[in-house]
Amino acid sequence: YLHVRMCKNPLAYGIAAKQHESDPTLRGRSRELAVEAAKLLDERKMVRYNPESGNLAVTNLGRVASIFYIRNQSVATFNEMMEKKRVSPTDADLLHIMCCADEFENLRVRPEELDEVDQIKKEACPLESLAPVEEFSGKCNVLLQAYISKSRISSFTLISDTNYIASNAGRVARALFEMCLKSGNAGAALKFLRLAKSIDHRFWWFQSPLRAFEHDLKKNVFVALEDSKVASEGGYNTFERAVSLLDMEPNEVGQLCRCFKDGALIQKCVRMLPRVEVSCTVHPITKSTLR
Repeated sequence: YLHVRMCKNPLAYGIAAKQHESDPTLRGRSRELAVEAAKLLDERKMVRYNPESGNLAVTNLGRVASIFYIRNQSVATFNEMMEKKRVSPTDADLLHIMCCADEFENLRVRPEELDEVDQIKKEACPLESLAPVEEFSGKCNVLLQAYISKSRISSFTLISDTNYIASNAGRVARALFEMCLKSGNAGAALKFLRLAKSIDHRFWWFQSPLRAFEHDLKKNVFVALEDSKVASEGGYNTFERAVSLLDMEPNEVGQLCRCFKDGALIQKCVRMLPRVEVSCTVHPITKSTLR
């Protein structure tokens, strides 16, 4: 399409008259653009390009970016930032990396919104925002956390921006999960998967999975189950905590969750949670291969 348009109107595409006379079919210009693009993608590890033979070979990074429609500038940003956070990145670090994607660059930071964004940051953001709200990545971080937390937003423009972020964030998080998985970074892959699921279901991974039944259960249930004081000394696991309710009598469940008449209903909801038990035998083949 670009080649046809350049032939129709070469001046509009920056092609001088002398260049057009020496290359009337513009095949040379088209090849030059293709080579420039190939070199850029090779630099960003999305393809492997051999200048001598002209051969192109796809990479896992490029394949994932193509599947999830991730821009090459975003991939370059991810490569640079993930390299700096290669060792033990926190959830806040990975959320910041995701919010720096080029897909969110169109977000405008308006001075009249800053007070409300700061208020949302204090009330609805369990994870630390590593960028100031005056930058698009900081604003994206705050609004995405507000979306997951189901926080109330007053400004119409912020509601519009939040919907835009929510429509792209799940796709970007899934892409980052696949990229980390292909590169062997299991820790970051797990955290991106949890983040992607939190965006899809609109509640955090450290909250009770019974929040999937918010329309059926009372708020007291979630407050009781997510209370750190109720958690066992060995650590607080939200899913195991919910499943452990099946070992109790309905009246005991109702008393624990402060909903004395809903013990049977709570246990019914727990039984509806998918639970998979997997056993495996691992045998190392080489340093990087397991069977």
